[in-house]
Parts: sequence; structure tokens; C-alpha cells
Amino acid sequence: MVTIQERGVMAPIRSALFVPAHRDNLIPKALAAGADAIIMDLEDACPPPEKTNGRRVAREALETLDWGRVKATVRINGMDTALWPEDLDAIVCRQLYMVRVPKVETGEEIKRLDAVLGFLEARRGLGRGSLKIGVSLESPLGVLNAWGIANASPRVISMGGGGLDYHAEMHSEKRPDGMECLYLYSVILHVCYACGIHPAYTIYPAIHDVEGLIKDSEWARSMGFVGRACLHPKQVDPVNRVFGPSPEKVEWAKRVVAAIEEGREKRYGEITLDGVLIGPPTIIEVKRIYAMAGLELDPELG
Repeated sequence: MVTIQERGVMAPIRSALFVPAHRDNLIPKALAAGADAIIMDLEDACPPPEKTNGRRVAREALETLDWGRVKATVRINGMDTALWPEDLDAIVCRQLYMVRVPKVETGEEIKRLDAVLGFLEARRGLGRGSLKIGVSLESPLGVLNAWGIANASPRVISMGGGGLDYHAEMHSEKRPDGMECLYLYSVILHVCYACGIHPAYTIYPAIHDVEGLIKDSEWARSMGFVGRACLHPKQVDPVNRVFGPSPEKVEWAKRVVAAIEEGREKRYGEITLDGVLIGPPTIIEVKRIYAMAGLELDPELG
């Protein structure tokens, strides 16, 4: 099993905005939408005749645009195709944060991907393990193998699932209450929290239904999801608000930091807040809240 320490502590991605990789005019607009991550899509949103152009445009965007705090991500073609090695060869560079992999079904697929990423990191002067992996479970086999997939590489930091492929294989239909995916969501949430991975919720296809998006996102957050994918820039702000830290959480995190600083200054043996001992899990939560809120935090904390 890959330990949480091996993966490292990273801020959850509240919103990840998809954009077709070959549409060079749309990528800067997506980057300005305020999402935590941009997913340049080389899979479904990039038609077969545009794959080569999509790789070129994605690489150019990675190297020329100012990504700031936005995490640059590319969804490659599935591991069951012959396209993904060319995708990786074209896009791996210093600016790339994460590779998103569709239709993952086995841990062996992720091990192969990990090996290729390691080779490309070494060839291009990147730090070992610097490139992260986000996986999407879109078949019954993928769901049943979720534990092995999560533990196939410490690069795996995000897991989501669902989509039309999943419904087709499950002979299911989309329901307003999401119950047709209840087992899928339960598996993802349990595996993610057992392994220190961020559970990512699926897209909301009705891009003009903001009220429905908010209601659906609130349900997902109540289940334990930490963010979701977006199809349109207008979905980003509502999603960020739902999955972002509440003002109360931010204030609590600031009080924890103040208590730690006071405790260190006065050389307390134990540091508490409101009668509760501040330990490593509390510090991990504070780091996540600060990162999500865009606040500076002393790197020496904890």
C-alpha cells in the first residue's frame, strides 16, 4: 500500500475546467475563468483528425501561458489505445502538473504509466515523481479494482468516475437523485480517504442550470467529495464557492496557527485549542484550508 506520506499533502482541486486541447483560442479564456485546474482534453473533446494538433497546442499552452496558481492538466487518451504514449511524449514538460487518465481498469495500467512518466522526467530534467496522476473509473471492472489502482503509484492523487461509458456498461439511467451511481461514489470515497487521495465528483452537463449545479455540488460535498469537473467557465465560480472553505473554517485554521505560534514561543509541551490537542491530523487540515483559501502559511508549521 502506498502511504499518505509517500503521496504528500496537497490542496484539493475544487474546480477542474475542461477545454478541448486543439482549441488554442479557448485555452486562455479557460485559464482566466478562476478554476483551480485546467484540463486540456486530448480524448473525447479532441476529434481523431485533431489529435496531433491538440498535442502541439497543449504543449505550446503549457510553455507560453502564465499558469500562476492554476494546475495545468492534460487528459490523455485511454491506456487501451495506441495514442497515450504519443500524448505523453508531446506534453511532458516542467509546467505540466497532472496527467488525467480516462477509463482506468487495472493497477497495471497505472504502473505502466508511472514507468513512462519516470522515464520522461529523467530525460527532461524533471524531479522524480513531480508529475501527478488523476484517474477516472468508467467501467464496472475499474470500480472493482479501485483499491489496486489507487495503490499502483504514489503519483495518484485524484480519483473520480462515472460518465456515459459507465452508464452504458451498467445498463443504468441517470436519476435526479444520483442513486444509480451510489455504489460507484461509495467505492471512490472509501478508497480515496483510506489512501490519502482526493475524491473528485463528476461533471454537471446542464451548463445553464446554475441552481441545479449548486444543489448537486452541495450533495456531492455532503458525501465527502472535495471538488468536481466543469464543462463551462460559468460553472467555475459556483463550484469554487460550494467546495471552498467556509469563512468559519478559515477563521478556525487561523486560530490553530496562532495557537501553534504561541505554544512554540512559550515552549509548551503540548499545544491545545479550545481544550483540544493540536496534532498532525489537525495541522494537515489547516494546510489544506490555507491552500484552498490562497493564504500564505509558514512552511515550518508542523
